[in-house]
Amino acid sequence: MSANIRVLSPELQLIAKQELHEESSQIPQMLEQFREWIKKSTHLNSRLDDQVIVPISKSQPDGPVIEIIRPGSYDAEKFHIEEILRAFMLINDLMLIENDNLAVVGSLSIIDLKNVTLGHLLQMQPSIIKKMTMLSQEGSPIRQKGIHYVNTPPGFEKVFNIFVSFMNEKMKKRVFVHGNDMESLFKSGIPKDILPKEYGGECESIDYIVQHWEQKIKDNYERLVEDVKLYKVDERKRIGKTKNPESLFGIDGTFRKLEID
Repeated sequence: MSANIRVLSPELQLIAKQELHEESSQIPQMLEQFREWIKKSTHLNSRLDDQVIVPISKSQPDGPVIEIIRPGSYDAEKFHIEEILRAFMLINDLMLIENDNLAVVGSLSIIDLKNVTLGHLLQMQPSIIKKMTMLSQEGSPIRQKGIHYVNTPPGFEKVFNIFVSFMNEKMKKRVFVHGNDMESLFKSGIPKDILPKEYGGECESIDYIVQHWEQKIKDNYERLVEDVKLYKVDERKRIGKTKNPESLFGIDGTFRKLEID
C-alpha cells in the first residue's frame, strides 16, 4: 500500500538517507508500524493521517528553515512569554505539516533581542527556561541546527547562562552570541540573501512575513482548535511510569526567582 504523502525533493531524500537513515521505499511500512504503535498506546489520542505522521517543508533546497524570533516585539506589560510560546508552537505545527526542510533538515533560530526590556527578562524564570529547553531537546521532532543571538541587551548573560545550564552537550556547541555584530552572523554560514530586508537580506520584509503567518493561522483556525481539543496525552492511561510536570520539570517552587540588577 502506498503512503498518501508528498514526495521529498532529491536533495532532501539524500539528507533523509544519510542523516536519518530513512529510505523512501520503507515509508509505507514505517507508517503502518507507527500507526499501530499509536493505537496500542492508550494514553495517546493522535491524528493518524499519513501527512501528519510524515511532515514536510521548504527553504534552501537542502538547508534548515530559518526562524527569526524577536522577543522585544511584544508588550511585556500586556502579554507573558508563555502566551508567545504558544503562538510560536502553533506556527511550528503548521510548518511541520507544510515544510519538508523543517521535518528533514531541521531549524536554525536567530533570536533578535533588540528592544528587549527588563520586563521581558524577568518573565524568563528558571522553571520556564527549563521547560522550553526540554521541549526543544526531547519533546519536539524538529532538529535544532543552531541558535544565534543578536542585539543582546544588558542583563542577557544571566538569562543566557540559565538556558545553557539546561542544554545537552550537543546543543551547547550549536549556540552562538554575536552581540551587535551582524557581519559575525553572516560569517557563521547563514546565507544573507534568504533573510528579510531588515537584516540586510533580499527576502520580504518582517511586516509581510508577520501578516503572512497571521493569515495562515486564521486559515487553519478550525484545524488548530481541533488539535488542541481532541489530540493530546492522557497520562492516566499510560502504561508504565506516569509523566507529569512535577516528574519532568520539578516543582516550580524549587527554583529561586531570577533577579537582574
